Order: sequence, then C-alpha cells, then structure tokens
Amino acid sequence: VLSMAGVTGSAMPSPEATALLQAKGCGACHVIPGIEGAYGTAGPSLKGLNERKRIVGGVLENNPENLKAWLQNPKSIKSGTMMPNTGLTDDELEILIQYFDTI
Repeated sequence: VLSMAGVTGSAMPSPEATALLQAKGCGACHVIPGIEGAYGTAGPSLKGLNERKRIVGGVLENNPENLKAWLQNPKSIKSGTMMPNTGLTDDELEILIQYFDTI
C-alpha cells in the first residue's frame, strides 16, 4: 500500500475518484498520485496537473471547462491523441476534476 502522507502537492483521492480511475484503467497510461499501480508512461503524469497553465500538450488553457471537454471527447480536441473516450458521465467528470485539482 502506497502512502502519500507528507508528500507536498498530493492528496489522497476520494473513494469515488479511486474507483473511477481504476475502473477506467487510467493508470495504465498515466502516473496518478494516490492510485495503486498507476505508473503508466504512455500519457503524461497527472502529478501537478493543477499547477499547469496549459493541458493537452499546450493546446488548451488549464481550467475546469477545458479539462471536462478533454475528458468527455479527447479526439474532438486533438484528433491524433491516444487518449480514449472513456464514456464518463457528468457526475464522474466532476469527481475527477475535483480530484485533479488537488494533485
């Protein structure tokens, strides 16, 4: 079991965020603080996401609306992306966006 206690800029995800990130397989492509086994390297690390000025390789300003648009339909933002559309609901998007604001 990994402990993020005392790690600056990282928060433990809610049980809902943990379940979503694991169910959608996000850790297969991303390093995600607080998620067991999330050490993927195909996509960028999500550590420090809340501190970035831009997301999606600099394509979008980092704000909740743009993050939501990206997570809802990545290929509509960047056609060649490897990021899949994971079919997140509005409620699921809100859970993840809240968590991403803490890491």
